[in-house]
Amino acid sequence: MLIWFYSLEPPNPVQSPSTASVKQIERWSQQLSLLDRRLFVDVAIGMHSTQIDTRWLELGQEFIRMVNLIDERDASGEPLTAGIRNGLFRIDYAVKRSELLYTSVLASKLGKLMPRLADREAHWLHQIPERSDGKMDICLYLEDGVATWAPVCFFECGLNCASRQKNQQAIAYGVNLSPQLLPDHVALDVELVFSATDHGDELGWMRLYGFRLVEGRKVGFANIWLLIRFLDCFRQSRWSHNRIFLYSDTACGSK
Repeated sequence: MLIWFYSLEPPNPVQSPSTASVKQIERWSQQLSLLDRRLFVDVAIGMHSTQIDTRWLELGQEFIRMVNLIDERDASGEPLTAGIRNGLFRIDYAVKRSELLYTSVLASKLGKLMPRLADREAHWLHQIPERSDGKMDICLYLEDGVATWAPVCFFECGLNCASRQKNQQAIAYGVNLSPQLLPDHVALDVELVFSATDHGDELGWMRLYGFRLVEGRKVGFANIWLLIRFLDCFRQSRWSHNRIFLYSDTACGSK
């Protein structure tokens, strides 16, 4: 199996991922089978089997708390009555609530919440360039030996846009990141859209994909979860059924 993966050639990069067309993406990617989808789920569950559900629930709730804080809301999602008068999130002389603010704060917070995964040091990199010189919002790397940082997950985020608007861009980044995958490894592609214009009653929506190199110089993508209202999952403590959709160490594993 290891030799088979070494023989796979990565595809050429998708240029300008933020404006990638369907035609560009289809040339270098393909949909994986339901069997492959099961593989990604099995890898994810295996990675979480050593942790208790309450710990993942706490981490998820802290992630949501930070999103609410940027949006000037308390932990329950209600508007802060007094507002924030000092620091980064102050309401006067305010920093624009942009996608860049969300992703930079969340990358920093994820690094604090999860400094190690699978007994290895985790690096949560923000706006890291890939081979076409596009910049991924957040990318998680784990150290593998002295000189190798292995990508296991990246986040593509959107703000005040349609819930599916980031789909093509995320797939393009997966194609461009694929040559960095370790032999026999898979990774996750997470789409996060905050304040989706087509779902105004939700804090955010998420889609999760698994991807790996396949034959024909392509990257295969498997839909794992679609259209998950992740705020509801934490509010209603449904983490036991959805526990692997948020934290990206789930992708670190062998095929």
